[in-house]
Amino acid sequence: MAQREALRAYAAAGLGPARLTPVPPRWMPAVLCVPDAVFARVAGRMLAIDPLARSSMWEDLEAGRATEVDHLNGEIVTLARRHATRAPANERLVALVRDAEAGGRREWSGEELLAELTRPS
Repeated sequence: MAQREALRAYAAAGLGPARLTPVPPRWMPAVLCVPDAVFARVAGRMLAIDPLARSSMWEDLEAGRATEVDHLNGEIVTLARRHATRAPANERLVALVRDAEAGGRREWSGEELLAELTRPS
């Protein structure tokens, strides 16, 4: 959802995302929704990630530091608003991370997070 919103915001702004993986950025939301076996075939090289790797946002939360959520998801929200659209999943992610920075909830199952991101605002 967040990636789809980002791609819409980029398109509204006349921007194109950088290609950082073998899979073109515009394909990523669809690729992430395919069954695991298909994903492994299409994007298998992206799966070769160190199992101990963590995101910088996770590291910031663990260390009690402010995260870069405003510079990532927050920028998508700003770009969308600037071009008369919205990015509600990104808006909610920013709010959830800010809450986690303040000591709020930090553990979510995939199902719980999806329900939170899709609930009416």
